Order: sequence, then structure tokens, then C-alpha cells
Amino acid sequence: MKDNIKVVQASLLGSILVNLLLVLGSAIIAGGILSPDQTYNNDLTQSYVGLLNLTVACLMIPTAFYGSVKSIKSADHMSLAFSRGVSVILLIIYFLYLFFQFNTHKHLFRPRAAGIQVADIPAERHAIRSSLEELFGDIESNPSADDSITGESSRQPEMREVSAAPFPDQSPEDIHPEPGVPLLNSTERHDQSDFRKAQPHRCKNKVFANRIYSLILLVTSTVLIAICAEFFASSFDVLNEKGILGESFVGLIVIPVAGNVAENVTAVMVAARDQMDLAISVALGSAIQIGLLVAPVIVLVAWGLGKPMTLHFDYFGLITLVGSGILVSFLVLKGKTNYLEGAILCASFAAIS
Repeated sequence: MKDNIKVVQASLLGSILVNLLLVLGSAIIAGGILSPDQTYNNDLTQSYVGLLNLTVACLMIPTAFYGSVKSIKSADHMSLAFSRGVSVILLIIYFLYLFFQFNTHKHLFRPRAAGIQVADIPAERHAIRSSLEELFGDIESNPSADDSITGESSRQPEMREVSAAPFPDQSPEDIHPEPGVPLLNSTERHDQSDFRKAQPHRCKNKVFANRIYSLILLVTSTVLIAICAEFFASSFDVLNEKGILGESFVGLIVIPVAGNVAENVTAVMVAARDQMDLAISVALGSAIQIGLLVAPVIVLVAWGLGKPMTLHFDYFGLITLVGSGILVSFLVLKGKTNYLEGAILCASFAAIS
């Protein structure tokens, strides 16, 4: 962003804070409108919280090391080296997280149907098992009931044997038609078989076309975002010189809120449909993606361009990140949440901004 490294660093922290506090809090409030208490997959949430805590800890290392070195020149050099090393580690963890999500533990990331309470399933199974044991215990203790059942079954009328011979009214021509005469509905069956054979080919063509359209849309969106970023950088330089907007406010609040509108809308919509698993995946997954993928890639790309981009953040941003991570960890690890906890998260973001 035209050597505005502080703005880039603040925008990375701000994006994580927006997803943790504003997006997740809004989703919990939206879900609490229809249901006082929302439940979700606690195993999935534990995985997200573990990755979130790892991200926060790794982002703290360069700043902590910078504060422990007395010489400013040596601190800058060592902090830059630490940031690049930590970025490589974070990228490795991110690809391991993708393998975990799409291969070995993909069942954890499948959204549950609305209204299904995972925590109630073992209790329901136990109740059903107890009722069956009581039922069979009553039958064993009362053999007369068993005899009455078998007696009724023995008094059932016997079924007559049915001959497999053709009906007398049926002629051999009806049973075995001539070779030249087609069977009834044979044309329709042939058409259906042709349609079934052509169906997989049509599906493959449709999937291929959808991939082409998605790729074109992705490239077009990337180009437009790059153009918008260039105009925004030019406008920000003018506003910063006039003292209208500061670097910290723009990077920590304006850019993250504007850039995470899609995540906020998506999380609120799915939470309103009682799909809290998906809402938590959108909020926490986006925060983890920024910490494990976006921030390391920016550091490594800046390294290739010769720019001193580090993960050394200011103390205000780092303290707010640590506090937000602790708050979210306490609130989401119960497996159940309510609108008050969502309001707490939104209030925390309002206090930071």
C-alpha cells in the first residue's frame, strides 16, 4: 500500500478483530432472536479455538522479541527475521488445517440440520434403551402374554398355494408375443435408458462450465479489487496529509469493516436460520485464514519485493487481539450460546473502535 506498512499491519489485526467480535457477535444476536439458546458442534469449535490461540501466540512472538532487545537497529533486524520464520510456520499449519478439514476430519465441518441437538442424542438413546429393557423384562416375567401372542399367530388361516401356471383366459400369444411386435412401453424404456446414459455427460459439462465461469469471475474480481486498492491508497495519502484520518483508525476500523461486509451478512443470515455451526465457521474460519494465510503471505511477498514488512504490531493492537482471543475462547467453548454473549462481543468491538 505504497510503503504504508503500519496501515497494512493495522488492517490485518483489524480484520481478525472484526471477525472475532463484530461478525461472530452479530451472528449470535441474530440467532438469539428466534431461539433463546443456540447449540453447535463443540468439537468443531475446539479445533477453531486451538488454531486461533496458535495464531495469537505466533503474532505475539515478533513483538515480544522486539521489546526484549535494547538496540533499536538490532531489534528491527531480528524482528524482521523472526517474522519471516514465523510466517513459514503459519503457512505450514494452514495447509495442515486444510488437510484436516477436507480429508481426515471433514465430518466435523458438515453443517447440522436446523433443530438437531447433538448433545441430546445420547440421552435419547439411553431413554429408548431403558424403555426396551423394561418392555422385554415384562414379557419374560409374564409368559402368558407370550403364549397369547403365539396362540393368536397359530390361529391365523393358512394361505392357499397359488399355481404358477398361466391363467386360462390368457393365450400363448399374449404371454410370448411375436418377435416383430414390440413390448408395451419398450420405446419409452429405450428413451429413458438413453437419457440416463446422457445424463452424466451433461452433468460433467455443466460442472466444467461452472468452473470456467467461477475462474473468470475470480480473475475479474481480483483485477477490480487491485484497481480499487490503488485508488484507495491515493485517496488515503491525501487524507492523511490533511490530518482528517489517522493510520491506526483507517487500518484498524475502516478497512476491516468495509472488507468483511460479506462475512458479516453471511454469518447473520445463516445464524438466523438456526445454523450456528456454519455461522461460527464463517466468523472464526475467516479470522484464522487471515492469521494463518493472509498475514504470512504478505510478509513473504514483501520479502520478495524488498519491503521490511514484519509481524511486529503496536502494543494497543496486540493487547486488543490477545484480549479478544481470550474472550471468544471463553464464550464459545461451552457448546451453547445466547444473545447476551453476542452483545458482549459487539460491545467489545465498539469499545475498541
